[in-house]
Amino acid sequence: MRVHLFFSIATGSLQPLWEALPFNTSICLAITSTYLAITSTYLAITSSCLAITSGTCLAITSSCLAITSTCLAITSICLAITSTYLAITSTYLAITTNSCLAITSSCLAITSSCNPKLEKQEESLLLLANEIQKKKAKIYDLQEELATLEEQEALMKKILGL
Repeated sequence: MRVHLFFSIATGSLQPLWEALPFNTSICLAITSTYLAITSTYLAITSSCLAITSGTCLAITSSCLAITSTCLAITSICLAITSTYLAITSTYLAITTNSCLAITSSCLAITSSCNPKLEKQEESLLLLANEIQKKKAKIYDLQEELATLEEQEALMKKILGL
């Protein structure tokens, strides 16, 4: 079947195309279908590349976020345990140190007036009291460090949008 509907554009005449160029419909269809096959192959390759690229990037990003979230969860648990430990320790030291030191100092004051040998024991107890005060100061330093870590954790959560 010859092409009857096209006219020769190259020559500018209104002659039917079959008179200017001897194409038939099957050649046109073959060329068109080849073009469509090439185009669809290109689109398939392009969409595959996009799927691989975007999928890989999203998978990597999701994995990184999952790891970061897990690390934050572990850090939160560690901070909770540490703060609980510090609270218990500081409470225990506050109760025992102040009560025991007050009672011991009173007893030593009374006893030292009666016996001069107890002055050496009083000095050692005062040294012990100084050591306890240093440990209390260290606990307060650890509590400040814990507060700083909690602030950093809150900032990391804010950055990640958790």
